Amino acid sequence: MDTYGYLYIMPFISSSPQSNLVVAKDDGGSQGNFQITATFTVTQSTILVVTTYHPDDIGEFNISIYGPTQLSLTPYISTSNIVTNTNETTSVDTTATTSTTTTTTTTTTTATTTTTATTTTTTTTPIMTTAAIGTTKVATKRSTKGTTRRTKKKVIAPTITTPTTVTANIPADAKWTQNGMTIAGNNGDGTATNQLHCPQGLFIDDNQTVIIADNCNHRIIQWKEGDTTNGQVVAGGQGQGNGLNQLNQPTYVLIDKEADSLIICDHGNRRVVWWSRRSDSVQGKILIPNIECWGLVMDEKRYLYVSDNEKHEVRRYQLGEENGILVAGGNDRGDGFHQLNWPTYLFVDRQQNVYVSDNENHRVVKWTEGAKAGIVIAGGQ
Repeated sequence: MDTYGYLYIMPFISSSPQSNLVVAKDDGGSQGNFQITATFTVTQSTILVVTTYHPDDIGEFNISIYGPTQLSLTPYISTSNIVTNTNETTSVDTTATTSTTTTTTTTTTTATTTTTATTTTTTTTPIMTTAAIGTTKVATKRSTKGTTRRTKKKVIAPTITTPTTVTANIPADAKWTQNGMTIAGNNGDGTATNQLHCPQGLFIDDNQTVIIADNCNHRIIQWKEGDTTNGQVVAGGQGQGNGLNQLNQPTYVLIDKEADSLIICDHGNRRVVWWSRRSDSVQGKILIPNIECWGLVMDEKRYLYVSDNEKHEVRRYQLGEENGILVAGGNDRGDGFHQLNWPTYLFVDRQQNVYVSDNENHRVVKWTEGAKAGIVIAGGQ
């Protein structure tokens, strides 16, 4: 059973499941279950909601909590099911039984097992939490019987960065700061690890590490949070070339968290390559050959979407296949609604709508799943 965890500041508004959300996690624990790291305060109550991806995927689960201070959990009981009023409906069975385990001292543990004395209570879900100030990790463990919260569809994609601190909602009149902060480069163009040369696409992982396609240096370089002095080359960096240990003008990179790997648009070599994030990895492998890729993105189901400058199209791939399914363009170069002209960067939402930077048409186009033509949502005048 693959569980998802959502931590909210009270109140939990079922009709607006993104309101008051602190953090949502899919993984980080054992066996595909979630682990949340959060900071609690004595002045604020929170609620933990646990779901499964598929409505038929049910079972008993445990919640293990460990941290430097005591955390108390109380059943949040409702007399009826809670149903969200959104496009992605979720029904919550609040009579589900869970077994909750808490500890009052920091321990070295796996994601689901503690090594100190614990107290165990039986509660229902969702669960309200109150605590003294402290950072606490929450993890789930699956079992074989009972009932959990049933979902028709996953409400919120578990892509929020952790650890996190409980903060107030952003005011409607909030403004961006007027001065930015350099986090990578700023030492002129060059090949040193404190330099970049024509950086293109970038990706930020859950630890706030910035992974950059350093295009003219033919490498992927990462800059960890707080380290603005030097980056670390994690792929390529062996000069321009087509060897499996080389890249040629990479344009985009993303992280496949499930495989702990990088997926790279190796534009100059006309290929998409996979590269492990393990420190002993010295070369990649080809995922998709013969494609003039520029941008790529992965959806919640691990489908990979890739833009092709040569064919003026976007295709969706299952990892391991080379042909894919056409999802945008593919009708030669042009400015018709059924065409693209040099597509570059991509975004995919939870409904698998594809948003395309249609570069030479100077517009952004949305293609719904199965559509034969796109909808211009910006530019194109």
